Amino acid sequence: MVSEQDAASMEGPRALKQPGDPAWCWQTVSALQSMWKGLDLNLEMYLRTWADAEEFRIWEKIPYESPYGSKEAMLEQLAIGDELQARARTSEQAVTAIPLRENGGARKKGEQTKLGIAERKYGNNADYYTARIARDHPEILERMIRGEFSSVRAAAKEAGIYRNPQPRAKKVTVNRDVEKLAHRIRELLGPSDFGRFADVISCLSADEGEKDKDD
Repeated sequence: MVSEQDAASMEGPRALKQPGDPAWCWQTVSALQSMWKGLDLNLEMYLRTWADAEEFRIWEKIPYESPYGSKEAMLEQLAIGDELQARARTSEQAVTAIPLRENGGARKKGEQTKLGIAERKYGNNADYYTARIARDHPEILERMIRGEFSSVRAAAKEAGIYRNPQPRAKKVTVNRDVEKLAHRIRELLGPSDFGRFADVISCLSADEGEKDKDD
């Protein structure tokens, strides 16, 4: 059975829904979850979306039959947080950091680290950046511990070591089952990117409609 949240995403992009409507509220939650799940949080975009959520008090409108009732209750139930929590989890990440070795090579056999038994010289994930900051930028690590950064990415940018990761290619098998295709695309893109994808499709459909009129 499709959940309320998934059903809202399949109804079209968030941008085309009426702000404050339940379906719009669910897609706002999906966008927040998508951004929150990584330590490379884009806080500015995240807080803009939170501002939308607060303006329309989405916790009073979803779930449909039994709304969360308060922002605190919604935060407790969903995998999202606020700016204070973002800074707290970045601080926790820094507290447990193990500095990256100079050569980025393997540690002694069986020696476990947050990066695994074998460390790589280069990487793009939060553990790699935290370990490198711990090794090369201890002053920034201290600032992370003090809660000055909302994400590891923000700290890595401050240190001048952040590199935009190259997205991995993803394949989708095209068939005539449009519903299954839509589910697969949403699964690959995530709720937030799927909403943007739906926006593009809507624009393409509008363009085709204008062409048909011209013809």
